[in-house]
Amino acid sequence: MANLIPARNQSVFPDNYLAVAGYEFRRDNIDSKINWNPTD
Repeated sequence: MANLIPARNQSVFPDNYLAVAGYEFRRDNIDSKINWNPTD
Protein backbone atom coordinates (compact mmCIF):
# COMPACT_ATOMS: atom_id res chain seq x y z
CA MET A 1 0.00 0.00 0.00
CA ALA A 2 2.78 2.45 0.81
CA ASN A 3 4.15 2.09 -2.74
CA LEU A 4 0.88 3.48 -4.12
CA ILE A 5 1.36 6.86 -2.40
CA PRO A 6 2.96 9.33 -4.85
CA ALA A 7 6.25 10.96 -3.98
CA ARG A 8 6.20 14.56 -2.80
CA ASN A 9 6.55 17.18 -5.52
CA GLN A 10 6.46 20.44 -3.57
CA SER A 11 9.50 22.10 -2.02
CA VAL A 12 7.62 24.41 0.36
CA PHE A 13 5.72 23.51 3.52
CA PRO A 14 3.68 21.36 3.47
CA ASP A 15 5.69 19.40 0.94
CA ASN A 16 2.86 17.14 -0.13
CA TYR A 17 1.78 15.94 -3.54
CA LEU A 18 0.02 18.51 -5.73
CA ALA A 19 -2.12 17.23 -8.58
CA VAL A 20 -3.80 19.58 -11.02
CA ALA A 21 -6.60 18.21 -13.16
CA GLY A 22 -9.73 19.37 -14.86
CA TYR A 23 -12.75 20.09 -12.70
CA GLU A 24 -16.27 19.16 -13.64
CA PHE A 25 -19.24 19.92 -11.41
CA ARG A 26 -22.45 18.12 -12.19
CA ARG A 27 -25.43 18.25 -9.91
CA ASP A 28 -28.00 15.70 -10.92
CA ASN A 29 -30.22 15.69 -7.87
CA ILE A 30 -33.47 17.28 -6.75
CA ASP A 31 -34.17 18.89 -3.41
CA SER A 32 -37.71 19.52 -2.19
CA LYS A 33 -39.60 20.47 0.94
CA ILE A 34 -43.29 20.26 1.81
CA ASN A 35 -44.83 22.09 4.75
CA TRP A 36 -48.26 20.87 5.79
CA ASN A 37 -50.22 22.49 8.58
CA PRO A 38 -53.43 20.53 9.23
CA THR A 39 -56.40 22.65 10.32
CA ASP A 40 -60.06 22.01 11.08
